[in-house]
Amino acid sequence: MSNQSEFHVHAAPRKLRLKKLFGKRSLTALFTGGIINPFGPTLKALAIEGKIASGSKLPIIYFSLNPFSQTVSEVGSVEVGDTWNLDQGMRQFFCLPFGSCPTLLLPSPLIELEDIITLYASFLATFDDGRSVLKKVRQFPGDPWKRVSQEVREMGSVIQDRQTGEGSETRQPRLNKEEARELAENLTSPDNCLVELKAFLEAWKGSILFQKDGPMAKGAMSDLSLHKNFFSVFRLYDGEG
Repeated sequence: MSNQSEFHVHAAPRKLRLKKLFGKRSLTALFTGGIINPFGPTLKALAIEGKIASGSKLPIIYFSLNPFSQTVSEVGSVEVGDTWNLDQGMRQFFCLPFGSCPTLLLPSPLIELEDIITLYASFLATFDDGRSVLKKVRQFPGDPWKRVSQEVREMGSVIQDRQTGEGSETRQPRLNKEEARELAENLTSPDNCLVELKAFLEAWKGSILFQKDGPMAKGAMSDLSLHKNFFSVFRLYDGEG
């Protein structure tokens, strides 16, 4: 009789050194979310460190990466069984600081696409700005560049209203189950996933160029370094690194 993998959350995260983890082929993505902000795109991810084998107990690593700041910590562990239920096991990690609702959602090689949609629908339903993201994804289907341009314009209007004392912010309800699943299905489709990844990497490179010769740009992580050390570690649709 097969046993299911069990996930556990540490009472407090344990900080790690990024250089010791980057480049390892023993990292397996659980779930990954990216925010395409042209001034500082950010990637948040959970991954298992170590060779996955039934009966082993392995650490779960949390990454928070943008061009100008990178942190990594061990936030839990998994007792590896013969089967996986990431939707149930990952819910206890949704309380980690994931920031704004992501539009770049990368799959885990541990589960099938249908189960990934279920997992990400649960994840997306936890964000306060999820409804706004769904609205823009519907408005600009398959075109993250136009969507981000619209977001930048809206951001400028909000800042101006705050400066003049005009306007007011109204908090929208979170995504319901149907809306969360719609957004998850859209963002995890192969075509949309790849175009979001392309836009994310372009935003990463562009945000560094925007800083030009400033101190932030000099210490930034390049897009090539991100791809070599992070994206090349995790398998996507074809199961290759």
